[in-house]
Amino acid sequence: MKLDFTNLVEKYSKRVMNTAYGVVGNWQAAMDVHQDVFLAIWKRWHTYNGDTNWDGYLYRTTIRKAIDFAKKSRR
Repeated sequence: MKLDFTNLVEKYSKRVMNTAYGVVGNWQAAMDVHQDVFLAIWKRWHTYNGDTNWDGYLYRTTIRKAIDFAKKSRR
């Protein structure tokens, strides 16, 4: 089953926020990471097919974006 982008955001938004918060430690930063995650997905949306494992993909993307955000914030 292929999700449309709006449904993907609605379904996984809370999970992305909670994961990002766990890495960056505050809600404002988590909201920024959340936006970065879904913006990155939107930019590549045309390349996805119905076989994408969204749980794993979103988790990895969120962790990567949160770590990058935390590193930039420390500078």
